[in-house]
Amino acid sequence: MRVGLFGGTFNPIHNAHLRLAECALCELGLDKIFFLPTSLPPHKDNTQIIDISHRKKMVFLAIEDNHFFAFSDIEARTNKISYTFETILNFRESTCCDELYYISGADTLPVFHNYKNYETILSNSKLVIAPRPDFFTKAPIRPEVLNATVFLKTFEHIDISSSRIRSLIAERKSIRYLVPEPVYNYIKNKRLYVR
Repeated sequence: MRVGLFGGTFNPIHNAHLRLAECALCELGLDKIFFLPTSLPPHKDNTQIIDISHRKKMVFLAIEDNHFFAFSDIEARTNKISYTFETILNFRESTCCDELYYISGADTLPVFHNYKNYETILSNSKLVIAPRPDFFTKAPIRPEVLNATVFLKTFEHIDISSSRIRSLIAERKSIRYLVPEPVYNYIKNKRLYVR
């Protein structure tokens, strides 16, 4: 079984996340992609992140109509910082997968060597990256990280980010069609990200 792991803050999950997962699923012939919302990410300002209960619900709503997508609370059920290497080792022990693929954005690459025990991640999974325009010129990437990376060829860069969505909401502007309709309705009904 070939399994993709797509971890992230998902604050909120949006259409570019889903398109990236779909491209990885099809291009790499994956059997399943697990979305793993992170309770406390180690590399972000946690004061800007809404409660994990809302982020979990939005992930559920975003993926419920795709049976190739699944939810995992492996990083959401703890109140401590989640490290990717631990997640991957735990997944290896608890599931019957032959190959693990860790899916991430291009901004991860230049700083991937700063991930705790990043060598463990690379030796237990394949790093899958959706390249962004000109990202190779922005910062050097460690050779061992570059060599262990699979670059998706079919992903069309979509200029959507969670931070931009939060800004639009704070400015009382529409985010419709940037997020799946059920997520849009959830954010609106719960008045999330409104300052």
